[in-house]
Amino acid sequence: KYHIDGTIKRLKARLVALGYNQIYGEDFFDTFDNKRGIAQLSLVEVLANQSKWDQALGLLEKLRVNPLLRAEDRVNAFTLSAKIIEEKSKSGNETEKRQALGQALNLLKTATAQGLNTPERREAGFKLVEVYTKLVMTKEAEQLKAEIDAGSNGSPADIVRSNFQRIEIGDARFEAAENGDEKEKPELYRQALASYQGTLRRNTVARAVGKAVESRQQQVDALVKQFPKPTPEQTIQIEDARKDVDQFKKIESDFNANKDYDAFISYRIGLCLLELNKPWEAFIAFRDIFDNNPTFTKISGAYYYYILALREIGRNSEAQAKCKEFAEHYDEAKWNEFAKRLFYVGTDATAPGGVKPLADWFAANEGPGGGRRRSPASRHADSAGESRRTPPPSNSPLKCRRVRPPFASHSTTTQTATAYSTRAKDSWRAAVSACST
Repeated sequence: KYHIDGTIKRLKARLVALGYNQIYGEDFFDTFDNKRGIAQLSLVEVLANQSKWDQALGLLEKLRVNPLLRAEDRVNAFTLSAKIIEEKSKSGNETEKRQALGQALNLLKTATAQGLNTPERREAGFKLVEVYTKLVMTKEAEQLKAEIDAGSNGSPADIVRSNFQRIEIGDARFEAAENGDEKEKPELYRQALASYQGTLRRNTVARAVGKAVESRQQQVDALVKQFPKPTPEQTIQIEDARKDVDQFKKIESDFNANKDYDAFISYRIGLCLLELNKPWEAFIAFRDIFDNNPTFTKISGAYYYYILALREIGRNSEAQAKCKEFAEHYDEAKWNEFAKRLFYVGTDATAPGGVKPLADWFAANEGPGGGRRRSPASRHADSAGESRRTPPPSNSPLKCRRVRPPFASHSTTTQTATAYSTRAKDSWRAAVSACST
């Protein structure tokens, strides 16, 4: 640049990047095409919504290996592939569904191979936890869940998602314990118990869900304000944010409609504790239901287990009072449900071979292995491999034997209390007496 008299004022230079002369690895190291990735992923979602699975998966296969896409878009392509494969298999048989879960597992492992340090990779991680749980790979699910929680920013959305996944893992372990091998049951119940005890109470979850909806709505408002005249790509970004808001609003609506959340968690915790021979802790769990959720839909089952826990810890008078309390609120529908949990066989536990009628009843109604769900309080050396309580004295009036009522996947024995259930309407007091004995 020159002064007015023609002398040089300062020197200037213009750097021109001649793209056709640039060398990969020397002048540049990567290339991206942001618009292409967003547009093609949107196209995949459209194809998936139209159930054009093969077309969607074919396009995703190309996107997963396209070096021109951003790393975030490639991760999203892996996650979306796993979701579509699982959705496609819903109409197939069990073998096909399991194969689909295996394919989804491999894709999600690839998506999370480089860590969980971005929102896209954490989303893939959440989906991977879900797949692990469905495949009953509970240890892997719990480990990955802990890793995601450790790296999360503690946002309300992360808190909500983490809580419900913990319940899913607990449910998977509980079901595995109910149907699993006898040797594995204690460990599975312990794992289920740990998952349930790590969940949040209803009020905390409700606050987190509300904050998640609020924060997601703020993101939508910010995007709308930032892009008053959005381009097609920005429009897609805004629509995705709105879908996120709708998703959390549905979660909030469903959660508010579920009045049994706390009671269900306490119910499952109590069942696990009874299976682990911890009646005192189980007593506390079931009492929480009566104190805070008396309208629980499974309240008759809660009565049974609460009474059982009271008997185990030696509070027999309280157990009898609870039976009478149930009787005061008696109606036919509740009795029909409750009666299925009572099995009466008249025997004398103090006489030699006195429990043989009970063993014969189990064999006739539940097969050779029947009776494994008997209350430990009513076990006797003649009928079980071990005696957890001292046999009753010779003058003991104990003549009633009970088994654990069916729950979840337990096989349901249709025969009810042979001495009382057929005349329940006329002999309710006698039935309560049998239960409390």
